[in-house]
Amino acid sequence: MQSPPFAKIPYDISLVNMVRKGAHFMTYGAISYYRVLGKPPPLEHLRVLLPDAIRYVEIIGNDQVSPHRDHTTITALNCYFQSGDATTNFWNVREGAVPIRFPGAATSNIYKNEKDLDFIDSFTAADGDTYLLDVSQIHSVVRKPPMKPRRFIQLSWRRTTFDEVLQRLKQVTT
Repeated sequence: MQSPPFAKIPYDISLVNMVRKGAHFMTYGAISYYRVLGKPPPLEHLRVLLPDAIRYVEIIGNDQVSPHRDHTTITALNCYFQSGDATTNFWNVREGAVPIRFPGAATSNIYKNEKDLDFIDSFTAADGDTYLLDVSQIHSVVRKPPMKPRRFIQLSWRRTTFDEVLQRLKQVTT
């Protein structure tokens, strides 16, 4: 059986609440990315994990996030201020499935037909939870009405695998 492409991390994000949203720099569908203002102590502590980026992420509105692979990030650590009671599902692609391309994207990475996918596992984060995700795997986010905002700090890696970051996290959080 395949191990889950996510892990709940025992990290107290209470100090991360000191993080302030900076300037907006990108929107991708319903997801808005912002710079992080300042260098709060907990983020300095996590910088030893050597992420490629640290950003403030906000998802507001009624959009669901279709099954997809992230474009440039393969591993993400999400520290949820507001989880929005959303469930993140992970999927395997069935043979012959063809992804579509989001307008403006360089690659095809979205799967609109769940009949092309096999469910692996899922999690529903609570406010204050921290999860490490293998976003090179196909994943989706399902939100239930009323659609609550999702806000979190995300550390991301472009070339460092889920397993490598998980090992680093075990050294930092134990």
